[in-house]
Amino acid sequence: MNDVDLDTVYRQVENAVAKEIENELMITISKNEAPCISHNSIYMINQTGSIIWKRINGQTRLKELIKNLSEEYNASIDRIENDVIAMIRELLQKNLITPIE
Repeated sequence: MNDVDLDTVYRQVENAVAKEIENELMITISKNEAPCISHNSIYMINQTGSIIWKRINGQTRLKELIKNLSEEYNASIDRIENDVIAMIRELLQKNLITPIE
C-alpha cells in the first residue's frame, strides 16, 4: 500500500455501524449478498482508534485531524501522525473508510 497522503480526506463507509462498548468501539459492516441473507463483519477498535474513527468525517484532511489531536491531547505532532497513519492504514485494509476523490 502506498504511503498515506496527509492532504487526503477520508469518510467512513456507508454500511458501517459503530457502537461503544466500555473503552472500545465495535464496528459492524453489513454485506447483503443475496435477498434475506446478511453477512456481517465485526471489528473492535481500541480507545485511541476510536478517537481517530470519530474524527473521520469526510470533511477534514488528515493533516488537520493530526494537528487538532496534537493540540487537544498536548502530544507531539510526530507521535500523533504515526498513530493516525497506522490507524488509517488499518481502516483502509479492512475497507472501513474510503478516500474522498
